Amino acid sequence: MRRKQFIKSALLLFALTGGANAVQAGEVNVSNQTEFKTAWKTAVNATDAGETTIIMAAGDYNGTDIRWSQLEIPMSQSVTLKAAEGAAVSLNIKVRSNETARCGSLTFDGIKLIPSDNYFLDLGNNTSDIGDIVFRNCEITSDGSFGRSLIYGGNAANTINSIVFENCRIHDCCNSYVFVRPNHQIKSFTAVNNTLYNYGGEGFLDPQTLYPGTDFTCTFCNNTMYKWSRTNRNYYLLNLSKYANGQTENSATIIVNDNIFWGFNEDGTPDSRIIRYDATVGKVEMKNNLLYGWGVWYGERCTDKTVSNLTVSDVDASLVENEAFKVPPFADVTTGDFTLDITNYPKLATCSSVGSLIGAPRWGTYQLTVGTAKAATLTLPFTTSIPDDVELYTLTYTSGDKATATPVESTLPANTPVLVNAEAGTYTFNATGEVLATATDVKAGALTGAYILTDVPTGSYVLQNHEGKVGFYKVSDSAPQQINPFRAYLTATTSNARMITIDFGNETTGITTICQETINNNCYYDLSGRSVERPTSGLYILNGRKILVK
Repeated sequence: MRRKQFIKSALLLFALTGGANAVQAGEVNVSNQTEFKTAWKTAVNATDAGETTIIMAAGDYNGTDIRWSQLEIPMSQSVTLKAAEGAAVSLNIKVRSNETARCGSLTFDGIKLIPSDNYFLDLGNNTSDIGDIVFRNCEITSDGSFGRSLIYGGNAANTINSIVFENCRIHDCCNSYVFVRPNHQIKSFTAVNNTLYNYGGEGFLDPQTLYPGTDFTCTFCNNTMYKWSRTNRNYYLLNLSKYANGQTENSATIIVNDNIFWGFNEDGTPDSRIIRYDATVGKVEMKNNLLYGWGVWYGERCTDKTVSNLTVSDVDASLVENEAFKVPPFADVTTGDFTLDITNYPKLATCSSVGSLIGAPRWGTYQLTVGTAKAATLTLPFTTSIPDDVELYTLTYTSGDKATATPVESTLPANTPVLVNAEAGTYTFNATGEVLATATDVKAGALTGAYILTDVPTGSYVLQNHEGKVGFYKVSDSAPQQINPFRAYLTATTSNARMITIDFGNETTGITTICQETINNNCYYDLSGRSVERPTSGLYILNGRKILVK
């Protein structure tokens, strides 16, 4: 079997040079705490705008051996602390901002954050407008000292441009207060593709001040939350109560779609609520969320609102008990493993507002079984890496008696139907943290995918194995065909050819024959697709229908 070779692009590094006031744009590698402190101080104290990324080698950075225990908001720069590729980096630290003139941006990427204080980022007496505060691909947890808020304090007269949580795992921290509770006014808040569990505080976001003259945007999508926030209906996951009744000048746009909200109470009785928003102006959109043990919201005064969450009829019957949701078969919620095998849950796999996965995409996985024919079709509602010893191809067709196969390298994008070539066996496709694509039109070249049991249009072709000939066989009116969820069919409407071969170029595959030919009418086939001249007792397929011969 051909194995894929991966070539990784080289990383161009720029050394940090010059004094505190020099432009510090580029990247620098650090391998220990001493090097980190030097690079950090240079970047964070630069007074001119620029961007610096500090690439951190594996290790625990806590400052104890060099007598530093806190970071500062950058003076002017946009500073990113990023784990080196494949490196396990933990940062046991706190962030403070007690100086007036600190208005830069700070990003954490791929780092395990263990706050060393009740408040991780305390804006203190900062009276500057701050840029962006970003947490991306991070794990945020506690060793016992992190008891209150991740972001806290500040000055109501100043702003934070944005706060972003993207593809993070946040768990087992805090026993009081709100997770994000700034006095600085936030212009934009985003939380997407995160997994959040085992939190004992009072909610996730509670900005203390409105931003005068500018509308606030809040996007909370594709997150999985399990046992988050106290059991108290006076608390809200997103508390925007500072937008008061009767307010007309400023407003919020709040989008809360495609999340899984699982409350503290195992019996499903509501505890905290999702949203509080008291203003009549603004917009609230809350669609296709799976709620268990959460109240919906408090915001009936808002005139522009859409609240349309999932009901038991929107998911697979196996996820319903006594006309209510039951806990999905996650892999192990106690350790934060929310992986869910969607093989047997096609409705749940595609019930988001864009026809794809709900919740953080990391929890999706699919098991594909390939038979002795070494061929199958596949369509998945999430981006996934390709397992070893599996070859995937998109197919295109224009005319004549051939369709062309194009290899898919390393990653299969969401909603991309493909032809699979692999030895007989079962292969696991795991969702990655990639942004999900819309699944309204599941097509790629000549292949069309389906996430439910689907009738194949007459004149199209389905992949079958007849007497050892693996092929796309034409569907006729007298022999209707269906494909199962997560499969695909082939369209070649301009062809009158009995057989259309697949051109793989110079590649050698395990597919011996790929062809298209019309299924013979009035012929018996066994359940493996082999034609049978004299059927004995048993189940057979005749003209596309199962029949029992006694």
